[in-house]
Amino acid sequence: MKPIQYLIFLFLTIALISCDQRKVHFKEHISFGEEMIWKQTDAKTFKIEVKENKHPYEMVIDFRYMTAYPYDKLLLEVLETKPNGDKIRHDVDIPVREENGEFIGDKGLDIIDLEFIYDSNLEFPSFGTYTYEIRQVMPEIEILPGVMEIGMILRDKETK
Repeated sequence: MKPIQYLIFLFLTIALISCDQRKVHFKEHISFGEEMIWKQTDAKTFKIEVKENKHPYEMVIDFRYMTAYPYDKLLLEVLETKPNGDKIRHDVDIPVREENGEFIGDKGLDIIDLEFIYDSNLEFPSFGTYTYEIRQVMPEIEILPGVMEIGMILRDKETK
């Protein structure tokens, strides 16, 4: 291998390894099963144990869906319950298609994985278990087709 090729190879290897070395504190996905439908009455629950507060995190909602998903967005209600029992409701609007109709996310054949940054600078005020209940709230759509998984990821905030 020529010295210049070796340097390019070394640089690319280092660049790939250092792409995203953020620590993941929580990662869980819930499947919608073989039916691939999400009923409005079916809340998906995630429990996150927080051991470090006053630490900047990034919270991500992970959505895996099929190209058969017929809508331009996904409307969610996220109910956060803090360790002291206080509840906060958030309405979340996740775009699923670009204006030109292209699906948003990492595509593979007929499956798309979309990472939506729910909170890019999250700090938990106290230690303990935080519970997140997520339900789809698409208007006039009781049963949402073409959905495979919903997930949550809590990772260190990206430092630049």
